[in-house]
Amino acid sequence: MWLTAILVTGAGLIAGPFDDYSRSFEGDAIAPETLAPERYGLEEAVTIEPEGLRLRLKPGTEETGWKSPTTLRIGGNVTIRVEIVVQSLPTPEQEDGVAVGISVASQSLDQPDATLVRVTEPDGSARYRLVNQPRNLPQRPSQMRMVAPGINPAARDAKPPRPTYPAEGKTFSLMLQRDGSTLRYRVLDAASDTPRDLGQMTFGTSDLIGVKVFALNRNGAEDVDVMIKSVTLHADQLRGLGTAVRTIDGQVVYGEPIGLKDGSLLVGPAHPSQVADASKSSSPTAEMQTIEGERLVQRARVIVQENVVIGGDAPIVVEGVLNGTIAAAPADHADSAVPAPEDSPATSHEPANDDAAPPEPKAIIPLNEIDVIRFERTVSLSGHFLGQPNVDVTGPHPSKAREDEPNRPEDATEEGAPEADQPPPPPGTVVPTTTRTASSARASQTPRAEPEPNGIRDLRINLSGLRTAKLTQVVVSCQTDEGETRWRLDTSGSTDWPLVLRRSGDRPRADLFLEPPAGDCKEKTFQINLTYADQNAASLSVQADQSTAPERAFEADQPASSSGFEVRLFLDDGQELSGTLDAMNEESLTLLPVWTDHEAILIPFARLRGVRVETFDRIEAADEFSDRLEARGAEDVLLARTRAGELVPVAGILEGMEGDRLRMLYQEQHRTVPLRLVEGIVFAEGPSPGEPELDEPIARVSLTDNQTISGFCRAIDETTWTLETVWGATLKVPASDVQSVRFRGTRMTYLSDLEPSQVEQVSYFGRLVPWSRDTSLSGGPLRIDGQTFERGIAVHSYCALTYDLNGRFETFEALVGFDDEASDLGRVDCRVFADEEEIFAATDLRADAPATPLRLPIAGAQTLRLVVDYGSDQDTGDRLIWANARLIRDPLDE
Repeated sequence: MWLTAILVTGAGLIAGPFDDYSRSFEGDAIAPETLAPERYGLEEAVTIEPEGLRLRLKPGTEETGWKSPTTLRIGGNVTIRVEIVVQSLPTPEQEDGVAVGISVASQSLDQPDATLVRVTEPDGSARYRLVNQPRNLPQRPSQMRMVAPGINPAARDAKPPRPTYPAEGKTFSLMLQRDGSTLRYRVLDAASDTPRDLGQMTFGTSDLIGVKVFALNRNGAEDVDVMIKSVTLHADQLRGLGTAVRTIDGQVVYGEPIGLKDGSLLVGPAHPSQVADASKSSSPTAEMQTIEGERLVQRARVIVQENVVIGGDAPIVVEGVLNGTIAAAPADHADSAVPAPEDSPATSHEPANDDAAPPEPKAIIPLNEIDVIRFERTVSLSGHFLGQPNVDVTGPHPSKAREDEPNRPEDATEEGAPEADQPPPPPGTVVPTTTRTASSARASQTPRAEPEPNGIRDLRINLSGLRTAKLTQVVVSCQTDEGETRWRLDTSGSTDWPLVLRRSGDRPRADLFLEPPAGDCKEKTFQINLTYADQNAASLSVQADQSTAPERAFEADQPASSSGFEVRLFLDDGQELSGTLDAMNEESLTLLPVWTDHEAILIPFARLRGVRVETFDRIEAADEFSDRLEARGAEDVLLARTRAGELVPVAGILEGMEGDRLRMLYQEQHRTVPLRLVEGIVFAEGPSPGEPELDEPIARVSLTDNQTISGFCRAIDETTWTLETVWGATLKVPASDVQSVRFRGTRMTYLSDLEPSQVEQVSYFGRLVPWSRDTSLSGGPLRIDGQTFERGIAVHSYCALTYDLNGRFETFEALVGFDDEASDLGRVDCRVFADEEEIFAATDLRADAPATPLRLPIAGAQTLRLVVDYGSDQDTGDRLIWANARLIRDPLDE
């Protein structure tokens, strides 16, 4: 028989959204050295006790409490909750003389924008009060007022009573919740089982710079004695804490991945560029912190190097203290965790090389214990000189083009030229006139020069890290052997040479093509200045590592092999890669990834769903390609354009590539199509290649330009992540391009990573609402009560999903609640089955009730079935979310 379902009282055992910041003060959850920079006010009034952070303030004590790290920035929607226990909140002599509360600020925590406090009034009653900064209050227009005879002006201007709300019980939760530009005040105490709203204010959408929890005792009759149990933030975005590594148990370590050892990730100090304003922080632990959720029984797998051994019958190697939580290694892990004495830096007799020595790891985390790594970095603008491919799309400015010598001596005598004893200006140089101010009449005098082929191969510069905005101007200059040359995208009003920009939409990568100047550019620097449509600007320098020459003729009968065909590959499991199509045969293709100097990788057709050719100078058939990609059939489909520009689908069997043409078996005939006419290839639906039985975690790496690839981690350093794909190809990914890494391994698997073996759905009033993974039913983020989740399953009644488990897992976890889009209208019958046994049932799950956290035993189960049936009202708001639905395997079975 199955055990009774275990319902967890909080969401802590379920890995919450990544953008959470939780600080538990109970037990040994926080170390004094970590607390030191976060504490403020009277130091001796703050103590760490097993029950929490205790604030004991004598009468007349200044405000004292806890502040979030100075580097933290909180963006978007956010829910902040603080758990408090009041031992003593005495009666004050004056209003607001005694209080405990929470504040947030967008500018300074010394002058917070919003504060929610529990106070004791002079009459002894316990109340809640909202405190807003004056700048956030509605402004009233000034008016002239007449005072009628007999009316006391003092009575007229008497201070109106401030609204307060009754408080009950010694244990309570204060909450601030921002949704859009509205901030709501909420509280949960003995007066109700669910949080109740106390009011709201218009707050705006600017980032919060911090949170503080405090107590004050200006004039209380006795000491204030309160206990802060925990502070939790659920936010759309948290910044300023650096790269974060979250374990499957909800623990978060801040630091940079610096290597792999014995199947574990080495986490080192956070890179200075990854933590905003880190140099301004007084925290001795600013480079790394651990943020915890609700109290958990931590698995002893996170190790911090300090090498302390506790003796006894069963000695435990304690590698340090992680924010007060002892991080220990079991005996079978101790050998790999503790270096031998002769290997220890402290006992080494070899001279240390500070420049070459890698940083010491601060934490060692087994890969199968990691949920996700999130890098807090901004993609940097960069460029690479790609030489002179066989491409000709530009020429010099018409006023500078000459069939004979480009720099004739007589040019020096033209109006506005330099004096005769000075050398003539190089091609493309803007020569200032002596009779006009800068560009006073250039717009009419020098019309825009359109780029035109002139038989000379162009220079090519590749840009990456562009912003998602249109480029309106690009100006390039280079000081060649024969002087300066300038190129410009919009040449209106200038005599600069035109350039060609090739960019697909607002993608982060683009190519610049420039006419080569007379002087050689080798070892010279191209200065590039960019202007975007939103008026933002950027600049960078690119050095040429190859010789250039204006004598290199364009060869029309030769392919532009150096420029290649830029493609976007769509692989199984939602993976995407961009690069240059290098070759193709009947079974696979080879791709040159977008990363500079990367070797070509081979990808079997069995792993591919489609290839989109990203040609920059024509409109892409994105919608047509996407529709066919979602509805693949029994044949390959080639999307090609006719000479008239019409898009034509050609069904057949793809046979490979010959030069710059694709070969295809079409209606039993072998045909070829020029790649320049191809918009995309949609591969036939075939049998799934299947996934190997994982004996090590597989990493899903999200990169810049929305690229995603999965593979096994083989090496990690500060510059490169080396991955081995499931089909055996090796990828060396620049570390600077990695945005996040999710692990699917032997310990934990998200349900949204699996395909259900059976789907049962019934239309609602004639309309079928398909279930979705990791997004809401409308395609937006998964949101429950203002909290955003990255992983989960969204369904509409009636829907039943069955997953094959094959007895591999012990526990199923999820937070079951209604999408915020339901607007409190949903009402369903929700059940969970392991094999044929019902292990959870909520026959009247309602959208106006709190979400239900689940932790259900499923050891030995072959199948898991999630059923959401119509409720008694059959409301249109039956939009249920299984947030962070995941399967857990006991580590003892590994």
